[in-house]
Amino acid sequence: MVNPPLREALIGLDAIRGNVARLVDSWFVADVAGDGFGHGAIRVAAAAVEAGATVVGVRDAREQRALECAGIAARIVRLPDAGSAVSAAMYGIGPLARESGCIAALRVSARVMSLKTIEAGEAVSYGYTWRASVRTNLALVPLGYADGVTRAAGNIGRVLLAGAMRPIVGRVAMDVIVLDLGDDEVELGAEAVLFGGPAHGAATADEWAAALGISALEATSGIGARVARRWI
Repeated sequence: MVNPPLREALIGLDAIRGNVARLVDSWFVADVAGDGFGHGAIRVAAAAVEAGATVVGVRDAREQRALECAGIAARIVRLPDAGSAVSAAMYGIGPLARESGCIAALRVSARVMSLKTIEAGEAVSYGYTWRASVRTNLALVPLGYADGVTRAAGNIGRVLLAGAMRPIVGRVAMDVIVLDLGDDEVELGAEAVLFGGPAHGAATADEWAAALGISALEATSGIGARVARRWI
């Protein structure tokens, strides 16, 4: 049995196709700049064309050449760095997505790599910005600022783990975040969902981004290369 990756970004191409089918019109451009805002430009462009898109948008010559070399059968145009509402909706993000019934395509998760219990008064992470008020269980999850979890998430963000939203405590490190479990216990290897699983109680990309004061496209685009992409 193959072990699951520590960090994973699951991209639903059926969601992309369905979203494009809802949005496509004579004016529609499938914007796949910034590696498809973190979703994978070539895979997303191919799915969008399958769903009826005839124009694909990029930002520069490098992005254009990558699509041309991949054989994307659409007119490829260069767009201003606008991050339009339609671009977001194609990925299931933003108010237009909600109004149009579009579905979020990206789900980011990681596996619990370590568990620890600390006593009241003990601190976590560097800088000691958080101390436990009571004895509490902690889970270390391998998603850090090198993976796109902005440092603003420290002591603010919440992550779905074992059926509950767990607060991120202490500062976000390069490689890990620490989640406060309270009295709960979880297993090593349990899946923690950063965002993208609203059907199971996780935050949407919109909700995650709003809590941190950034845009949802910024949140998805920032997911780092160490996070293994899997397209389904």
